[in-house]
Amino acid sequence: FHVKPISTFPAMVEDIAIIVDEEMQASEILSVIQDAGGKLLVDVQLFDIYRNEKIGLGKKSMAYKLTYQVYDRTLTDKDALTIRTKIVKALARQFNAVLRSQWEMENIQIFPGVDALAHAAAELITGAAAESI
Repeated sequence: FHVKPISTFPAMVEDIAIIVDEEMQASEILSVIQDAGGKLLVDVQLFDIYRNEKIGLGKKSMAYKLTYQVYDRTLTDKDALTIRTKIVKALARQFNAVLRSQWEMENIQIFPGVDALAHAAAELITGAAAESI
């Protein structure tokens, strides 16, 4: 039976979603998150698993709620960023995981067709300029 003291300082809570291979087990990911988070990470909860062909065949997104807290002070945003960075780097190193938000920025077109329109406009302008010479 282990009793934990209650902190008088507020906890910081944030969510992260990572994309990993389908065969990855939640327990393996949890272990790496806990190790990387250290003593400031007081709770981790898996709250969502998302699968969709947009994130790739054989891939899944796993979302975790992370709670950071200490008993002697209020954590800063910098503290949280430091812990989160350690966790994300450990997950990338161990499982080739990537933050879903980062993946979306790199892989999803916000305005589909804009690239094609811009390319067509450039060709019209370039062609028009070439014809006038």
